[in-house]
Amino acid sequence: MSKTWRMKKLVLILFIFCTTAAGAQYNIDSLKNILNKEKTDSATLHKYLNQMELMQTTEQEPYMVTGNWVLTNAVKMNNKYLVALSNVALGYSVISTSADFATATKYFTEAQSVAELNHFKDIQAKAFNGLAHIY
Repeated sequence: MSKTWRMKKLVLILFIFCTTAAGAQYNIDSLKNILNKEKTDSATLHKYLNQMELMQTTEQEPYMVTGNWVLTNAVKMNNKYLVALSNVALGYSVISTSADFATATKYFTEAQSVAELNHFKDIQAKAFNGLAHIY
């Protein structure tokens, strides 16, 4: 199955998830199945982080499933840039879909720490912006 076809399937699943509340667990399971079949190289992980930004949903679960998948694989790869970036994405996912500011703060703080240690100024700025948004 080509990358384009998998991405189209992901977008379709997310669309279905966003438009129907019934069967939500089925759609999340489908999303997890798609993610588990994807490559875990840096380009693919970054692509999914970008895709998270394009999702227009008030439901937190698809964001968190995607973001945690990226974070887990970034940690396995020891890719500090993607670890920091996925923490930022998860932080924004939390504050855009809930008022769980403690969890969002945890993600932004982790992103800021990793970014500072590795001199990723762009991610450090995004993490500070997220923290400022909370406060």
